[in-house]
Amino acid sequence: MKKIILLVFSGLISLTTHSQKSISSKLGDVSKEELEMMAYENDTIAGALILKEHGNYYLNKKRNYRKTTDYYFKVKILKKKGVDESIVKIRYYDEEKIHDIKGITYNLLESGKVQKKHLLEKDVYYKDLGNKWKEAVFTMPDIKEGSVIEYVYSVTSPYSAIDDWKFQSDIPKLKSDFTASILGNWQYNVRILGFLKLKRNDQKIQHDCIDVPGLSSGACVNLSYGMDTIPAFEEEDYMLSPDNYKAKLSFELALYKSPRGR
Repeated sequence: MKKIILLVFSGLISLTTHSQKSISSKLGDVSKEELEMMAYENDTIAGALILKEHGNYYLNKKRNYRKTTDYYFKVKILKKKGVDESIVKIRYYDEEKIHDIKGITYNLLESGKVQKKHLLEKDVYYKDLGNKWKEAVFTMPDIKEGSVIEYVYSVTSPYSAIDDWKFQSDIPKLKSDFTASILGNWQYNVRILGFLKLKRNDQKIQHDCIDVPGLSSGACVNLSYGMDTIPAFEEEDYMLSPDNYKAKLSFELALYKSPRGR
């Protein structure tokens, strides 16, 4: 049910980093074939299909070197029941900051032209849920059967925790990826939960990814995990905690060393 990967790696934290932000997925990657799709052959009753999703975790130089995760989602609305996928709710905690929320709805017109409708900043609402939890909520515009929606957002956090990446959900997915660049003095246990197999599982050490002015340079470990053709999760009667059976990545902080190696 699980595979455990232990990252044991040390190095120096830095005031200057070579950011991983450039590999974050961007808006504007929708094809005519995706707009013409009327059904998903692997799950013909699916109301919606995630065509692509990507989370990218890195140290953000522009935000005082705090930890940022950029999120990207591209979703096909196949049936009327899938329209609910256009309502997006993002929970975040206390001192975390959510920013750079953007979205586009694409519709194929009878003329063959592609119509784009952008999410407006004024249509994003923020709620206080209590107990230090907050929520950003928005609904993608001009949704109908056949629409493709893209949206992105970023969460910057002062905390050491890396949120779980859920490969599996209640709708099927074509492609799901999580990438991360983790400074060498942070060590995490990474667990892959569920019964599905990774299509992409890569770890590389990047030397000189951080610079310490007047001292030295340090390294990072760059992680890349991904799955393709992911079925929708179906809850069964015997499951006491269904979330434990879904395919996902889980990060647990194992060890932290100070910049001086102590």
